[in-house]
Amino acid sequence: MQSANIDENIRRALQFVHDKANARATGIWMHENDVLHLELFLPSRQIQECIAGGFAEATAKVPVTDTGLGIVLAARARQITEYRAVDLPPESGSGYWLRAFRADRSVAVPFFDKNGDLKRILSVAVVGLEIPTQTYSSIIQEAFQLYLKACNE
Repeated sequence: MQSANIDENIRRALQFVHDKANARATGIWMHENDVLHLELFLPSRQIQECIAGGFAEATAKVPVTDTGLGIVLAARARQITEYRAVDLPPESGSGYWLRAFRADRSVAVPFFDKNGDLKRILSVAVVGLEIPTQTYSSIIQEAFQLYLKACNE
């Protein structure tokens, strides 16, 4: 019974971030044994189904050694990370996916349990570079407080 409630909280958190950030794509990954497991991915309506499906498949299980993705950098550095499409190679990793989403950057935020262990990464892909990274980080942290705090304890 608790699992269904956690799943609903994850869905609500992602929808909250997606809507408030006006995101192209939003995803959340669970961290277990140095692997990020995709829990839920929410693409915008403008993203083709084949691209959304390809991303979900490609990031379903990501080792934290795959340094081409912003979610991995957030997990390894244990801090908020921003990847900008213009700074990344277009043929792989976050550079490829940001361009496929027609997004300019991604912001990934790690969440820790009460013992300081990494539990999740929530990431959002957005259009534009003018809004400060901290704004997106605050939106994600608000979603964490509203919906996911109990999941990470």
